[in-house]
Amino acid sequence: MSLSSRLFLITLTAAATAQAAVINGDLTVNSFAAYAGQTNIVLQATGNIIFSGGTLNLPALPPGAAGGWLTVQAGNDVVVNDGVTIIADTGWSVDLAAGTTVFGPDPVVAPGIGDINFLGNGSLLVTDGSISFRAGNNVTVDGGAVGAAGGGDINIIALGSVSAGNGNLPGQIGTVDGGSISISAGEDISGNIIPDGGVVVTNITAGGSITNSPGDSIGIPIKGCAHGRFFPRDGHHPNPTAGKARTRHLAEPCFRHPTRPDLGRAQPCSGGR
Repeated sequence: MSLSSRLFLITLTAAATAQAAVINGDLTVNSFAAYAGQTNIVLQATGNIIFSGGTLNLPALPPGAAGGWLTVQAGNDVVVNDGVTIIADTGWSVDLAAGTTVFGPDPVVAPGIGDINFLGNGSLLVTDGSISFRAGNNVTVDGGAVGAAGGGDINIIALGSVSAGNGNLPGQIGTVDGGSISISAGEDISGNIIPDGGVVVTNITAGGSITNSPGDSIGIPIKGCAHGRFFPRDGHHPNPTAGKARTRHLAEPCFRHPTRPDLGRAQPCSGGR
């Protein structure tokens, strides 16, 4: 078995932690079966961390566990391949970091190094926990979904750009059940970004532009303004004359969680100005 495909499992009995040794090179993950009974899975590699193999379910948490974390820290890219869906069921939260130069509880990422890529229809779906991304370069969701349900929040920090479903691709980043989205990008933000409709203000800041996908398919149900402050469906800008305020009434989040069919399906949201 090559180094690039090995998973190192060290069980820390007190903390119920599956700690991956920092691998010098790439790490490919195609199952979480080895981590049954754990509440904290840590995967670290100096190269790329690649998820492959179809549907990857995080294990059920042990009875009485307050919650669990999947922590992924790559020195280069984090890649979720086409056809892969990572499912974090009840109690799990997910933290991905790309371009990591300092590994540990508070990782440091290097500017211009490290992408978080969801290729094709690669997806990450969290039932009731949070999602956190840190990338030294870009975060890209092609045709899949990054979705948090159950009131879970999504927080993304990218020193480069953030894009979801640009062009004809249906990818989206979305929350339901009261979850919020916070995105901070050093460059541009574009695509289908869908906060929970109705109540949660989504904070989006970019060093570059914040633009729609081609075809006017952006999935932010907002009345917003050009400098990137967005408000949820039926929200109101505090100063209607500021910037270039626009109203969009679009479908609710369209991704589907396997155990929550009410969450919709990964597909382009429809709507217009």
